[in-house]
Amino acid sequence: MQEIVLTQDEFEEFRYVQIQPRWDWPATFSCNKFNQVWPQSAWGFTDEARRVYLERQIPQLVQIVEVVLSERPLGGRFFTSDKGVFLKPKNDEIQIARFIIV
Repeated sequence: MQEIVLTQDEFEEFRYVQIQPRWDWPATFSCNKFNQVWPQSAWGFTDEARRVYLERQIPQLVQIVEVVLSERPLGGRFFTSDKGVFLKPKNDEIQIARFIIV
């Protein structure tokens, strides 16, 4: 499992950019195969017009998207908590990266 090092402030930045906060995850994003990433702004598929792209605005997201695309080449929704990055196929939770908060 890949480890991603970040500070508490960098982790909090994930929360700051959320458009549709969720009670169950501090931050939820989607990405596509073109390395574009955006915070969740709708349930289900996010129409192009509702996406707020974050490329290069949060450096750790570049690394996270690489990990997500290595597991799921077309991208999709992913979830973060203070423990790391998760995918949720159906009702499962699969951790694909671990955060080391320094």
